[in-house]
Amino acid sequence: MEPFELPFGEGRLRISPSKIIGVVRTYPSHAAEMGLGRPERLWFFLKPPSSLLPPDSTILLPPSVGEAHHEVELAVILGPKVVPRDELDPGDLEIGLKVNGQVRQRGRTSEMLFTVGEVVEELSRIMTLQEGDIIATGTPSGVGPIEEGDVIEAWIEGIGTLTESVERLR
Repeated sequence: MEPFELPFGEGRLRISPSKIIGVVRTYPSHAAEMGLGRPERLWFFLKPPSSLLPPDSTILLPPSVGEAHHEVELAVILGPKVVPRDELDPGDLEIGLKVNGQVRQRGRTSEMLFTVGEVVEELSRIMTLQEGDIIATGTPSGVGPIEEGDVIEAWIEGIGTLTESVERLR
């Protein structure tokens, strides 16, 4: 995969993940809204790096995809320190998402069943994590559908806001 650039401070951060790991049911409220119980251990899935979307771009929904849902997640990028620990505590950040200006998701990372450190530690036991790999740590409640024409704003306290629009391919 070609290196991927993300805004960072006054510049840009180049990453080239070998994998994206999605952690599921880390927020009890999201597990409940899905009708699922509290997990006793960490559950995850893998996504291809080609699924990354640059900031401030357009989510393209293929014709074959019926319903797509929004989710906001804290992403951990493995490698050099991006945000020094003394400047940002990933253990208690507000995380939220708006669709067309309406708040759909709002939570705090302190609500997660597993800390960021526990997630990284557990995944390290299962697979080799490499510099640039991305761990999506799960989503709070409020997940819902998106449609063509929607504007999505996702934010994480102390990190920033990401804005994406939605289009359906014909």
